Amino acid sequence: MSNESGFEDPLPADSRSASVPGTRAVVIGAGIAGLVAARELAHAGMAVTVIEASGQVGGAVAAHEVGGLVLDAGAESYATRSPVFAELAEALGLGEQLTEPNPAGAWLYHPEIKNPDHAVPLPKQALLGIPGDLDEPSLREVLGGPGLLRAKLDMNLPKGVGAKAASLADLVRARMGQTVLDRLVAPIAGGVYSVSPEELDPEAVIPGIRASIREHGSLSAAIRAMRGPGARPGSAVGGVRGGVFQIARALRTELEDLGVEILLDTPVEAVHLEPQEQQAGHAGGKDTKNNPVGRGAAETWRVSTALAQLPAERLVIAADAVSAVQLLTPHLAEAEEFADIAEQRRELTLVTLLVDMPELDAAPRGTGVLIAAQEATIRAKALTHSTVKWSWLAEEEGPGTHVLRLSYPERDAASVPQALADASTVLGLEITEQDVVDADQLTWASAVSPALLGQRAKLAELRAAVSASHPGRLAVTGAWLAGNGLAAVIADAQGQARKLV
Repeated sequence: MSNESGFEDPLPADSRSASVPGTRAVVIGAGIAGLVAARELAHAGMAVTVIEASGQVGGAVAAHEVGGLVLDAGAESYATRSPVFAELAEALGLGEQLTEPNPAGAWLYHPEIKNPDHAVPLPKQALLGIPGDLDEPSLREVLGGPGLLRAKLDMNLPKGVGAKAASLADLVRARMGQTVLDRLVAPIAGGVYSVSPEELDPEAVIPGIRASIREHGSLSAAIRAMRGPGARPGSAVGGVRGGVFQIARALRTELEDLGVEILLDTPVEAVHLEPQEQQAGHAGGKDTKNNPVGRGAAETWRVSTALAQLPAERLVIAADAVSAVQLLTPHLAEAEEFADIAEQRRELTLVTLLVDMPELDAAPRGTGVLIAAQEATIRAKALTHSTVKWSWLAEEEGPGTHVLRLSYPERDAASVPQALADASTVLGLEITEQDVVDADQLTWASAVSPALLGQRAKLAELRAAVSASHPGRLAVTGAWLAGNGLAAVIADAQGQARKLV
């Protein structure tokens, strides 16, 4: 079974192996992937230590305070197409806090939209901007007459058109035309993946899309079918009342209750592999990437930090991509394929504004705005009107006070003055420094996405090498392997950890 990023889903809960009490396990990295993996191992009876280089758990699932409000500093929603986030939240006691966003949906800002605001609501029935209902009234305003007529050709084209398209861009262009690609798919794909749809693998971002086209006869029909009957308008996401960051805090609390040791501010310097007979004083094999020690035999990992050497019979590497590749390379030749991953790392800067502005009570652009890259005067790629998107936040603050969150693909493009200018343009209201109660700015780094063309095959080779070289002893997980979004990361971490049980 595949999750939304195309990788293996975890086994059903009732298919877990028997517990293995007394086994020592080390998890490197205390982001969501590391915490979830540690939870799986601890529930199996292992003695688990989690090692984290930074001073906090959760990675990008974090909190910050703006004007006395505790808000999500990174991820603020999760995909509901998979049940794994909700199931984990329920298990951690957060089930009653799960919530849905305002169904009003987001808007699109594009310079070629021919109205004074250059903005219209996004299609209600769509995936990554690909419309499932080509008769939706807003599409004529977004696409123009000729663009809409070209899009509707999709319903009459042979099923095979676009079937061999390599990229998401090629698929949309072949079925619905360039205007749909430029005005709908590119802004949304850029907002979600921070890359052009020309670089995205369609099966990685919408698994099963080619088969659905063959079954239903057109791209629009395939999108409708994949969204399912009765789907809510807009993106299929959910949130947590009080903030998604609570999932990381709840995981830490449960791990500590289970006796898991969590070492913060503890960078890992190296990972060594020792055959058990070598530890007992007997001759051992070589510990090299060309002849890995313990292939199929008993072996023990030794995790080196500045303060200690930690032995482990099971090892999970859930660190960021750069750190993970550095730790893996001495043990797996396949990891060398990712030697340049640090150079491919991208940054996303978030500027959060807390403003006192009753004019925003009317929610002029719904839950937020995605901004086309062709708009050169605006540096942000998206704006989230958080107090419209999440009712719990609006209730907490009351009328007149609003949280706006703008995302920037480049750190040097972001600042509070730039955010005010961008928000004023896309919301159609002048927002000045006098309206700002408080503001904060954070930058997050992310590795190259598994959804990029060719990336899934490379990652599959790496995963296969891990399984073949150190079966039942080593697992690697994290967003750089699992894909975009919390649901994908949680599912992958669960599945990888259960292979060690």
